[in-house]
Amino acid sequence: ARAAAAALAPAGWLYAGTLALRSPISRATAWAVLRKHAGPVYLDLNWREGHVTREVALQAIELADVLKVNDEELAMLCGWLDVPAAGGIPTPDSARHLLQRLPLQMLLVTCGAEGSLAFDSEGRCIAEGRNTRPIHLVDTVGAGDSFSAVVLAGLLRGWDMGTTLARANAFAGHICEVRGAVPPDLAAYAQWTGAWR
Repeated sequence: ARAAAAALAPAGWLYAGTLALRSPISRATAWAVLRKHAGPVYLDLNWREGHVTREVALQAIELADVLKVNDEELAMLCGWLDVPAAGGIPTPDSARHLLQRLPLQMLLVTCGAEGSLAFDSEGRCIAEGRNTRPIHLVDTVGAGDSFSAVVLAGLLRGWDMGTTLARANAFAGHICEVRGAVPPDLAAYAQWTGAWR
């Protein structure tokens, strides 16, 4: 892991999540990589009860530049930090108060079928992504990672955040229509990457 991180361009993005912090060995490796990395860090909270402590999750958030949470995780995080939340609904006030407590450049909140929101470091909503077509839900496994993958592609390619969220929502919705975390055929990605050129 350290060798792979060392091979990254100095300004390259590092994608991490709290699931990698479950065991002492992987947690020690993650801390070493995260603390040494000079570029920006994208963290998917991806909270699972009983896997990591609140303290470990908050330590990881302290090392992140961009934090991605779902609406339930947002409410939980607000509770951890004594920030008022409107029943898990991301509001500009809750985001602003949360971002006053956390050293983030951006907070991304996914809201399932309702789409997603992006807040800047001041807590301003800078973009909203809405699902534009009905989803035939089969399996939500992989939706969050798919969303994050497209957001990172947008950050790397310089897409505006509105376009990025729209594309991330659409692709995550597509992943919800297949069984498992990825399509059975890699050719399925071509329609997406082709449309995004």
